[in-house]
Amino acid sequence: HDENVQKVVKRLKQRNPKKDGLVCTARKPWIAVGMRNVDYKRARRFEVDLSALRNILEIDAERMVARVESLVSMAQITKATCPMNLSLAVAPELDDLTVGGLINGYGISGSSHVYGLFSDTVVSMEVVLADGQVVRATMDNEHSDLFYGMPWSQGTIGLLVSAEIRLVRVKEYMRLTYTPVRGTLKEIAEAYADSLFLPAKVPDFVEGMVYSSSEGVMMT
Repeated sequence: HDENVQKVVKRLKQRNPKKDGLVCTARKPWIAVGMRNVDYKRARRFEVDLSALRNILEIDAERMVARVESLVSMAQITKATCPMNLSLAVAPELDDLTVGGLINGYGISGSSHVYGLFSDTVVSMEVVLADGQVVRATMDNEHSDLFYGMPWSQGTIGLLVSAEIRLVRVKEYMRLTYTPVRGTLKEIAEAYADSLFLPAKVPDFVEGMVYSSSEGVMMT
């Protein structure tokens, strides 16, 4: 990991700000998971290759955190943690979503009503700044402004190379309840909101599937 980070640092130090333009990752447009038009990369930009940063570095069951590189996907983490009866506190359901994309893009999940958005479960971030400096940002260290600034930044503040993400314990089985809903779209939306506050307890997971303008099902 450290060797790959140093390659990123070396690449950034080769940049001439007067002629090389703005920094961006070298990820190909067809790899992106989202609606953003990535034609901006065809303009005058200085590309940095982060493709090697796709490894799980550590699963710490004592601290309950996973230390992973920025291109690690949700599928990778799930495959590694579930046999240990662990899971990300917020685990978005699309396998191809990456840690870096979810942090920089402020990703969510069906369990976000319990733990917050994906970025709210981040313990620390390892970031390479434009001048090649490598810093570790947490909510209360000298780089806390970076820690709070990275989410929703779309990668414009620095290059995320790894992060520590909060884990929670999970069991082998779960109870899933399907509640059909029929009515207007407003009533379907109200049924989803009501699912978040069931009489017994707040459910760990809530998902709504809408089949038409008058029919859906809530899953808790």
